[in-house]
Amino acid sequence: MIEDQVRALFTGIADGEPAPSRVDTGLAHRRGRARLRWRRAGLAGAPVLAAAAVAVVALAVGAAPLRPGPGLVGPRPAVAPRQFNPLAPYASFGWLPSGDSVLSGATYRPLTWQVAGPGPAKHRWELSLYMAGYCRLTAAARGLACNLDPAAQQTWRITGAAPAVDGHRAFWAGRSGSGVNHLVWQYAKGGWAMLAALNQPGTAWHGLAVRIAGHVRYGAHAVPPLAFPARVTGLPAWWRVSGVSYVPDGAVSRVTQYLMTPLPGVTFPFNVSLGGLPEFQFGLAGPHSSCPVPQGKAVHKVINGYRVILGHATGSRQWLCAPDADGVQVRILAGSRHVPSPADLFAHHLHLLGPNPAHWARKPSG
Repeated sequence: MIEDQVRALFTGIADGEPAPSRVDTGLAHRRGRARLRWRRAGLAGAPVLAAAAVAVVALAVGAAPLRPGPGLVGPRPAVAPRQFNPLAPYASFGWLPSGDSVLSGATYRPLTWQVAGPGPAKHRWELSLYMAGYCRLTAAARGLACNLDPAAQQTWRITGAAPAVDGHRAFWAGRSGSGVNHLVWQYAKGGWAMLAALNQPGTAWHGLAVRIAGHVRYGAHAVPPLAFPARVTGLPAWWRVSGVSYVPDGAVSRVTQYLMTPLPGVTFPFNVSLGGLPEFQFGLAGPHSSCPVPQGKAVHKVINGYRVILGHATGSRQWLCAPDADGVQVRILAGSRHVPSPADLFAHHLHLLGPNPAHWARKPSG
């Protein structure tokens, strides 16, 4: 089976996490989310990191919806960050229309986003913020061009001026054929933000969009702290987390997936692990949790007392799925000559913390 199938499988199984709308912040972003969750590649049992992959987001497994609070967290930034910290999501909805709530979010070095709506299958809003220099206005302000990777650019066509957002210039924009409308604004010097209105044709959503944008919360504490369901120990210190997906769960943001890179300064590609390093995906295990097995060979084993399924992706890449490891469903994709296999990672480096997010770690290692 090919690695894309594994990713897709992994993502489709997360026991009901909202599929990241991964809406349309650009085809890349959404499919980026999608890949990200193995995004949706999943081996777990319920649709997940889905979507949009963008957002994508999918492993919600019954998390309580987060109600954004009023006001800002810290001062509104004067200058956009040169990169975002994947372990400290930088922006969140501060106000949403009645009936809508935050469903999921993700953060990488070049961009961060959240998806909101009335339920996991109904995404109405997607908020995306970009690092300094990621997006720029084209000549005569006819479009907003964003660098999805060093060799590709996505442009949103500006259709008109919008009311200023907290004193910053703003525009209405769209992407040809996407069917998604956007409000874009410069949230700080060098940085642009985008609010996508999903499945909302016409202009009736304009007033709500401006109000939502005006209440966005910025800063390292804009989102409840991340909670990781497992600690990873005994791995090189130069392995760095490059991207995290999460869902609201009470006072914390429950991590559903994270990616790793050996190079802390790398921003592209933002939606995959680099250097053969592992990708981890988590969900809350239910009474009937299982691991859908893609075509190809799969081996059933018991590791540390837990049932797991092992298989191969492209080349030397391998995957592991544990349907229920102390209340947590675990999926790992990894493998190269210099990286432990998913089985080794699960057996010797992954320390599970149980099904209660209140007891989870604030950092994935240590």
